[in-house]
Amino acid sequence: MQEYLVGFRIFEGRNLQSEDGNPCDPFVVVDCGGFSYQTETLEARGSLAPWNEHSTWPHIWLHPKEFDSSFVEFKVYARHWFTRNYLIGKATLQLSYINKRQHHLCARRSLQLRRDESPAVAGTLTVTVFVLKPGEMAPSLALQTSEPVDVGDEGQVKQSDQD
Repeated sequence: MQEYLVGFRIFEGRNLQSEDGNPCDPFVVVDCGGFSYQTETLEARGSLAPWNEHSTWPHIWLHPKEFDSSFVEFKVYARHWFTRNYLIGKATLQLSYINKRQHHLCARRSLQLRRDESPAVAGTLTVTVFVLKPGEMAPSLALQTSEPVDVGDEGQVKQSDQD
């Protein structure tokens, strides 16, 4: 087994669609490698839910084959006081994909939230995620919070067409 480090920052949710279309009390649950993190619940949010929360899990133990197929999952829920919380949508990023990127980082990526039974987009969640193998350096805070850039085929840096 090998030890990996996963860090993430949740910036905001946009256009989160509750089951009745009204503003909701959203929160995010992040799961990866047996670890879980839940954000603060924001009350009465409509089109914008700014969290600006972050966490790092420094001890995720996986076999190399497990690492290649493991994901970090983001689920956005609407809180309900007396019944089960409503899943607005979820999105995943593969750990090996993130680790292979420049600086081992997906910065300010806007993830489309979907429910299993529907292909419709139920909002977006803007996140930064980095994944490190032993001996790799964590990306700077400036890189983690900067606008997304992609590296082209010839190594040229270009602005991402992700929002």
